[in-house]
Amino acid sequence: MTGWGWGAYSLSLSNAPQVKRGKKEADPWYIITTDPAGPQVLYLYAVRGWIDQMFRDLKGQGFHLDQTRLEDPTRLDRLMLVLALISWWLLDLGIWVDRLGLRRRVDRAKKSKCSLFMIGLRWLKRMLRLDTIPDVRWVPVL
Repeated sequence: MTGWGWGAYSLSLSNAPQVKRGKKEADPWYIITTDPAGPQVLYLYAVRGWIDQMFRDLKGQGFHLDQTRLEDPTRLDRLMLVLALISWWLLDLGIWVDRLGLRRRVDRAKKSKCSLFMIGLRWLKRMLRLDTIPDVRWVPVL
């Protein structure tokens, strides 16, 4: 990681991590920001990817939050609390499915672009179709 500063902007660079056998090489990051260059800029950029994925999960690909038409802040707060708990549980379920090697049962793509949340949601839907009661654990498997 290297950083340079000029004017009101700085540039943070990160080399791609070492490529594992059979994996595609990751692109290096070049991030221009008004914050000082450094590892914290790269960390925030990495977190941004999780945030973008979370919005995708809450909206069009998951809960369709954009279709609720709720305008009352109190009701929206309650709904967000419930969705946060369910998201946490589905993420945990997706991690569990992935770690047990069961991902192919709900995601048949050769190169998956599904989030662990979506894997958990698909697993839940699969269980409900098979009339199986899902195991609700509130302790993360991380």
